[in-house]
Amino acid sequence: MAMPLSGTFDYVAKIPVDWENSGGSCEARLTYSIKTRGNKLRDGRLVGHTPRLQIEDAGPTPNPGWDRGVWLPNVLRSRIKLTAPHRRLASVATASFFVDTNVVAALQPGDLFHLSRSGSADLAISLIRGETLLMAAGDVTQVPLGKDFEARYPTKLTQALEGVFDPFEAADVLPEIPVEIALGGQRQFLCRGTVELGPFVIFAIHGFLSGMPGRDGCLAISRKGKFPPTAANATAQLLVGGAIEMVRW
Repeated sequence: MAMPLSGTFDYVAKIPVDWENSGGSCEARLTYSIKTRGNKLRDGRLVGHTPRLQIEDAGPTPNPGWDRGVWLPNVLRSRIKLTAPHRRLASVATASFFVDTNVVAALQPGDLFHLSRSGSADLAISLIRGETLLMAAGDVTQVPLGKDFEARYPTKLTQALEGVFDPFEAADVLPEIPVEIALGGQRQFLCRGTVELGPFVIFAIHGFLSGMPGRDGCLAISRKGKFPPTAANATAQLLVGGAIEMVRW
């Protein structure tokens, strides 16, 4: 079963003009409006509707390498910290996760920095400048990817399987569902590995993993010449499994 909406978020932060003098801090907001109805599980989000985004140096990855089935990259990290403005409509006081520090170094005034946590507790980020995607990592189906670029699950394929098998049999037949990456008229289906699509390099750690509730796909996307693929890949590795730190009220 997926978590309630109050455990999720879809935020965007527009990097302000005074970003260099802001100490790595600005307001984030939901990417959509919510008409509250008095139900905190429905109306609330993990750190409220307008959290404060604070970016902090976090040093190198501790104990890089394989850790409980997850590869932790040996990189310098930045902590992305979201702080609720008040307790109302916020499930926790703060939520933090880590990215490769090159993500933070790339931020410029006017950029849109998207941050998402899905119903299966998987994280994603994307960085868009104008209409151009520079990078994305994590469950990239959950965040905007710029003009003419989309990541989704191939619903026709899964519906065809469900038409032949019951849900449990379908999970056995296709335990990992690929992510469909579409750019203009080009498409790629990815579970694992690296491909190039137009000006982008795409690295897939895994597709959607069937289960209860399952795990969303985890990928990295980087625009050639604009963002280093190694930093996007490392960020996806830091986000895999929805690794997040929370401080409760």
